[in-house]
Amino acid sequence: MLQKYKQENSSCEGTYYRLVDYVDNIPFKSSFFVVKPGFISRLDQHSAKEVWMVKQGKGILEYDGQLFSLKAGDTYYFSSNITHQVRNTGTIDIEIFSTWWD
Repeated sequence: MLQKYKQENSSCEGTYYRLVDYVDNIPFKSSFFVVKPGFISRLDQHSAKEVWMVKQGKGILEYDGQLFSLKAGDTYYFSSNITHQVRNTGTIDIEIFSTWWD
C-alpha cells in the first residue's frame, strides 16, 4: 500500500525531497526531490542502484566526474557507488522522481 509523501527538508540549501512511505515490505524505495534555480544537489554516492525521471526543469548532471545535459522527460540510471549530483541552470525548479534498490 502506498502512503503519501512525507515532506522532508534537505541539508543542502536550495533543495528539498519527499520520501515515499510504503506500508508493505517492497524491494525498492522512492522519493521526489526539487532543486531550485541556481542551486546544486549534494554529491551523492551509495551502494544502491538508482533511476531518476525528470519531471520538469533543466540543468547539468555530474555523473562520475562527467557532465551531461539534463532536462524534463529524461530518465537516468546510476550504477552502484558512482558519484552523482545535479545543478539547476534553468529558471524553474528541477523536479525529479527517484527510485533505488540494492
